[in-house]
Amino acid sequence: MPFYQACTQVQRGRALAMAGRASAAEAALLEGAALFAALRNAGGAAAIALARAEMALVAGDAARATTLASAAGAGFQHAGLVERHLRAAVVGAQASLQAGDFEAAYSAFDTALSAARSQQILPAQLRCLAGRALAAQARGDDRSARHDLEAAVELFEDKRGNLPGDEMRSAFQSDHLLPFEALLRVDPEALNQLLQPVFDPREIQAARSNGALLTRALNAGPGAASGRV
Repeated sequence: MPFYQACTQVQRGRALAMAGRASAAEAALLEGAALFAALRNAGGAAAIALARAEMALVAGDAARATTLASAAGAGFQHAGLVERHLRAAVVGAQASLQAGDFEAAYSAFDTALSAARSQQILPAQLRCLAGRALAAQARGDDRSARHDLEAAVELFEDKRGNLPGDEMRSAFQSDHLLPFEALLRVDPEALNQLLQPVFDPREIQAARSNGALLTRALNAGPGAASGRV
């Protein structure tokens, strides 16, 4: 049947992509897309557009990934597939991040995060928090980046810790660790500095206003270094 043939082509395309055979994967996905189009199956066509968008991201083609993610999102919305629509939005945000448009990426991740929270979709929340942290760090907003990283880790550990049994916890970790791959590529020393405690700017301003500011010095994170003064 055409529907099962189309699904088979999608799976074949994904397998070829994982094997590093991008051209063959693209051909298989396009064949599947043609079958879904003939069936007027918007959800299937959108799934293929999303797969191609993710392939474009891996290939470093942010512009193509943006176009395909947008098409996938429209298809999922038409088909009423909320979680898939959200996934397409996340891929679009990742494309903006890859393209260096950090403001657009942060805004897109923020919008998607709100939707993920309202729908209680955990994988999307983790991806959005991680992506928003990277966008904030790229534009020099270390405080926001740190907050999002901590929120992502806290959410992950909270959900994993509430699962019964070590086997289920391990399975959960394997299924949800993917969003953190980008964070694992961050320079360890830079990440260490980012996660060190810092003084709250609001408390510093309040101390200035109240005449309680004791001294001035170079900006530093307390705990980042130790020794005798």
